[in-house]
Amino acid sequence: SNEAIFCIYCSPVGNYFKGGLKAIKLQAVKGYSRAAPGGSGSVKAGGNYAPAFLVQKKVWERGYDEALFLDAVSGEAIEEAGASNFFAVYPNNTIITPPLSSGTILPGVTRSSIIELAQ
Repeated sequence: SNEAIFCIYCSPVGNYFKGGLKAIKLQAVKGYSRAAPGGSGSVKAGGNYAPAFLVQKKVWERGYDEALFLDAVSGEAIEEAGASNFFAVYPNNTIITPPLSSGTILPGVTRSSIIELAQ
């Protein structure tokens, strides 16, 4: 077909984390990689969440809400949480987020919307 119907479906949802809208506790993890350079971390794919399942279970058992993944090369730079981008807000209201240059972070609409609103 040379025709397409564009449709956006919106539906209200509850909070992602139990306990309502509040800050969550992240634990930075070493030795586990969510995505590596040359991989598919920068695209939206169901398989990109699977590498986080084991370590996510471990951080839940330690009382954290989500794992915070470091880069796969040096293990020093923050990349993303298991199921979300990472933003840090400083007391002076400066917001930072890891750059997309590694090719391992999803350049999604949520990330770009937050950056646009913050600017």
